[in-house]
Amino acid sequence: MTDEEKLKIIGERYEEVMSFRQELTKETDRGCALMAGSFLEFELQKLIASKLVGTSKVINELFDFNGPLGTFSSRIKMSYSLGL
Repeated sequence: MTDEEKLKIIGERYEEVMSFRQELTKETDRGCALMAGSFLEFELQKLIASKLVGTSKVINELFDFNGPLGTFSSRIKMSYSLGL
């Protein structure tokens, strides 16, 4: 991946995060906490999934509600353990 491609991806992600950040300002404190937690949980899922091998079916099963990575806390622990 070239530096230009990396910068493009960073720019796109920055816009997404800033857009989400603006949405948070419209929420109550409780709503803000729930939305931010949900956003981080989903981002951790994408980050961990990008490092895993296997079919999409197997990876999705890991993140199912009853799967080993089905909770926010398990995703936090896994990402920390992987050095992410």
